[in-house]
Amino acid sequence: MGWLNINGNWIGRHSGKSWSSYCTPQNLTATVISETQINLGWTSACTSEDGFVIERSTDGVTFAEIDTVAPDATTYLDTTCVAGTTYYYRVAAFKGINYSTYSDIITGVTYEEELTDYIAGLTTPLSDNH
Repeated sequence: MGWLNINGNWIGRHSGKSWSSYCTPQNLTATVISETQINLGWTSACTSEDGFVIERSTDGVTFAEIDTVAPDATTYLDTTCVAGTTYYYRVAAFKGINYSTYSDIITGVTYEEELTDYIAGLTTPLSDNH
């Protein structure tokens, strides 16, 4: 699909739909990995973005950019988390100075350090095969 820049707004040449709504990241997921890491994943409907901006919040209201990723990226590993903290994430595509609508907000709560230590200390159960 071709895009036209009309007064700073990218409009689909054939659909008439704005770039900002067409390129909104979809299906945002958060997978808690440890007390310091949450992995994000999303689906991109767009092929013309310059990249994606990742934003994070601890209250679900005030978001700050924590990173940007390359065009066509669909994952991000947030390794700057603090144990036992609730994080809210949203993602937007960008093209130049234009940003898509933000994805839905997703939440992840990092593990407490004690839980990670406990999980690391578990051993594999014995097999039923003797």
